[in-house]
Amino acid sequence: SKWLAYSRDLETQKGAIYIYNVTENKTHQVTSGYYGDANPVFDPDGKYLYFSTNRNINPVYSDIDNTFIYPNTTNIAAVTLNDEVLSPLAPKNDTTSIKKEEPKKDDAKKDEKNGKKEGSKDDKEGAKEKSKDGKKEEPKDVKITLENFENRLVVLPAVPGNYGNIAAVSGKVIYLRTPNSGAANKNKSVVYFDLEAREEKTIVDTADYFQVSANGKKILLGKGNNYSVVDIAPTQKMEKMMPTAQLEMTINPKEEWKQIFNDVWRFERDFFYDPNMHGVDWKEMREQY
Repeated sequence: SKWLAYSRDLETQKGAIYIYNVTENKTHQVTSGYYGDANPVFDPDGKYLYFSTNRNINPVYSDIDNTFIYPNTTNIAAVTLNDEVLSPLAPKNDTTSIKKEEPKKDDAKKDEKNGKKEGSKDDKEGAKEKSKDGKKEEPKDVKITLENFENRLVVLPAVPGNYGNIAAVSGKVIYLRTPNSGAANKNKSVVYFDLEAREEKTIVDTADYFQVSANGKKILLGKGNNYSVVDIAPTQKMEKMMPTAQLEMTINPKEEWKQIFNDVWRFERDFFYDPNMHGVDWKEMREQY
């Protein structure tokens, strides 16, 4: 809750990733924007920042004019938030753990005679009581090393192409794969990359959008005007649909109009091509209308 990640276009028309520190009120540009970066999301375990980045350069030559085009350039990238976290693609530790020898029956009987057996029910209950009486566990502070941030970037071995929104749950990064430019297959699929297995798995073959639940256990899938909630697991099906015909919405027109007015005024203030607003006093216009 101390950090906010977002992307913003640079003067080069390429997107870069920014991180804002809420407590220090400071903004940091953490990628150069050379490739075009967007859709940043934090790993809920506080280890990585995921985002889309256009780094797959595989040009196709045009049949009509003498030029190359560069379609399907988008990759999914992961950056470790600090130097203490291993890369998600670091070589795995292949050492074998050695099991401790179990105590002999005679030794165990002696221990029981001398006192309570280790790990007994009484010990466990006592530990529970201590945890109840102890202080409330503080949330883990997420440490972000801003120096050399982009140098810690790795491109996940997901097939490059075109992607929609990205989300993250523990051990997985979820994304909407949209059709490759020029592909005959026009289906969109919701896919996740499993960091432990280091492979892609498809949740559903066809969906237009998705939203992960707050606890990271379920995912809402949308296709057209139909919605379904499924597990974050491979080969799910949108069978049980939400009864959206029963949904109702109550609005306050006066408050809604006020919001629309403020939004339009802000959009013009922030995005009008002439910072001087053609000489119009924009604050005065707001008061006037």
